[in-house]
Amino acid sequence: MLTYRKYRVRALLTAEQRGEIRRLRDGQRQAYNWAVSRLKEGGWPRNDEYGLYRELTAQRSRHDWLRAVPAVIQRAGIRDAFTASKLSARYGRGEPKYRSKKRGPGALRCPLAPRVVDPCRIRLPCFGAVRARIPDEIMEYEPRAYEFVPHKGGYLLYVSCRVAVQGQRPPSGGPGASRVTVKGIDRGTVEPTVVVTLNPDGSTRSKDTYDTAAPFRDDRAGHQRRQSRMSRRMNRRSGRYRQLRARTRRQLRRVRNRRTYAECVAAKHIVDDYSPHTIVLESLNLSGMTRRGGPCKKGMNREMRFVRHHAVEQRIRNRAEMRGIRVTATSPHYTSQTCARCGRVDAKSRVTRDMFKCTGCHYIQHADVNAALNIGRQGLPTPSDEDTQEAVPDGGWNPFVRRELDVRLNCFVEGPARGRENQVPARHLAHMGMEKERQRTNGARKG
Repeated sequence: MLTYRKYRVRALLTAEQRGEIRRLRDGQRQAYNWAVSRLKEGGWPRNDEYGLYRELTAQRSRHDWLRAVPAVIQRAGIRDAFTASKLSARYGRGEPKYRSKKRGPGALRCPLAPRVVDPCRIRLPCFGAVRARIPDEIMEYEPRAYEFVPHKGGYLLYVSCRVAVQGQRPPSGGPGASRVTVKGIDRGTVEPTVVVTLNPDGSTRSKDTYDTAAPFRDDRAGHQRRQSRMSRRMNRRSGRYRQLRARTRRQLRRVRNRRTYAECVAAKHIVDDYSPHTIVLESLNLSGMTRRGGPCKKGMNREMRFVRHHAVEQRIRNRAEMRGIRVTATSPHYTSQTCARCGRVDAKSRVTRDMFKCTGCHYIQHADVNAALNIGRQGLPTPSDEDTQEAVPDGGWNPFVRRELDVRLNCFVEGPARGRENQVPARHLAHMGMEKERQRTNGARKG
């Protein structure tokens, strides 16, 4: 498990370096106050931090006094303003306050990683080399950021390092979550991220699917129409073209921020729920799949790009690294054609895109869930034939929980899958010899 710790460094600063700290700190304070004013007066959304970064970049190109301070230092002040605004809204403290010199000098924060030159010197980005006594912990671990904190007329230097901590994190995820689980993830287009949680004995605990792109599919057609109109019918020098382009960019910026938020929340649920010990992913070559696809694969390639599987995978890996959870990749070959109960491999078992019916043991399951079961069970320790059987009777059907992002509530909500994805299609009941049984049961109920 990885965590961040701050270590105090005894730095020997000269008068010029102390003056440079004051100059950079004033620039960071001005950026903080400017961001707070935009959040208060301008009604800037609290989740559009990158939009304010772009506006700061545009203003830096017009003003020389803004370019005197590095952009990284100013962005750190903007990040502090957004953090203060979110904390104030969460705990009901009102609007965040401005920073002033009368209330006392604040700290100077820089998110860039310093570099240790030798035991007596450390090089700080945006500042320069500083003579200091470097602790052994900083020499051993990886420095990630630094900050200068005022103290008794001078400054103290603190360096943040990423440290590996022994031990497993405390379990979470509801009742019975103390048992360590394994998660298998199947990725696709209709059901982008299907997650199956397995107990150590191989039984299934939960079946979930997270769709981070569903709320944004409706806007895609409108954006394509606007792009076609702008490129074919409008004069690029006209004022109407500039207005439509600016409005389109604003809309895309909001959509991009919401999709990033949805991917982060989905990764949080996948990594934190049910205390997984191992997460097994499909080893998909997404660039190869979407770069040289034939004419019959254009639709699938377009959907794979739209879902942004690589971004979701990276967020899962980053959060799992911080939690000390092992993430492995496995080959996706024949996972959709292999029965999760008896292990029979047959392409005819995949009846439809959503339905899997084994030709050997007649095991019925959702095709994506069956693939996720096969992927997740590769992470179990030495599974046996008895342990890998799923407790589902022959002919049974277990629907899984589908979660989509609600843009208005800004969170994932549970709901039924679209269409008949979680049900056995009626046209396949005759093949299973259950059509007459269903009709006889319905007739008995009506009588």
